[in-house]
Amino acid sequence: AAHVVALGVTDWISADDDLKVIARSIRNAGGLAIAAHPLSPSAFRNKPYYLWDRRAELKNEFDAWEVTFHDQLLKEVIESDLPKIASSDLHRLEQIKSWKTSFSCARDWKKIYESIRAQDLSIQYYRGEGVPDRNSTHSHLGTDLFAKPLGNLARA
Repeated sequence: AAHVVALGVTDWISADDDLKVIARSIRNAGGLAIAAHPLSPSAFRNKPYYLWDRRAELKNEFDAWEVTFHDQLLKEVIESDLPKIASSDLHRLEQIKSWKTSFSCARDWKKIYESIRAQDLSIQYYRGEGVPDRNSTHSHLGTDLFAKPLGNLARA
């Protein structure tokens, strides 16, 4: 099993196809193909590494590879030559505290996609400050915890 994120795609793409076909379908539809959490940081999770085991073959098929799993950095992915992105596999509010990707470009999908493809991005740890309550209309995101630069990424 493998998880793939398709951004910007509105047409149906079958998950029954091979990963290469899925990623190409996403990109041919004008979307962004992201290899989601290709590794699990904990052995007890017993996740299959289908994406990671095929990384050499799939390297040029995906626009980015997640370097995070919830609040943990995946060292092997960070140290690889794969294009990178942070995400959090967010399913519950308490998982909001995690690594996020930030951009210096305009808040425009096309510019964001271009930044991901060009790897003009940074990774920051978001601690949950500014999470709006139901009565709030303003939220400030972004806690920069860069300690040591890693190209245009950072490692805590």
